[in-house]
Amino acid sequence: VVDYAHSPFRSEEVDILLTAGCRFVVGTASGYLGFPMIYHRPCLVTNVATIGWPLWPTKDLMLPKLFREKATGRYLTLTQIFEQGLACLHYKQDVPSHLELVDNTPQDLQEGVKEMLRYTDDPAQCGVTVGASEAVQQHYHQVAVRYGGYTGNRLAGSFVKAHAEVFAVT
Repeated sequence: VVDYAHSPFRSEEVDILLTAGCRFVVGTASGYLGFPMIYHRPCLVTNVATIGWPLWPTKDLMLPKLFREKATGRYLTLTQIFEQGLACLHYKQDVPSHLELVDNTPQDLQEGVKEMLRYTDDPAQCGVTVGASEAVQQHYHQVAVRYGGYTGNRLAGSFVKAHAEVFAVT
């Protein structure tokens, strides 16, 4: 494991070399994830706010940010996120004042990494036992398309399980 962002070895050349030979990358939906995508390296994409416009590769797993009502503490469902036009927000200041955007927890990240480790142990299992169930993936796709978005990355099964109320298939 390399905390490359804080490494004294960080350079443009190493940016590329690390991703070319890595098992997988844990990162955010930033420009850096373009490097592992070039080399077809799997990614665990964390803290994704723009779930209506995710990264394209379907072998990657995604841990989205959640929206929580400040007054009640209740999370919005996947459908509500899209209905309220929140699935494609790019700026935190655009989040309505009655909601808060919730980052992934350390446990969310740890479980997502475990899921990626299982996937990279047996890549043939991608889409079979890794990621959320097909019913949840289809629900996500249908909701995204209904509201003018698209899907790419698979929702991490560990995240969907931990936040079942958000991803319930209706």
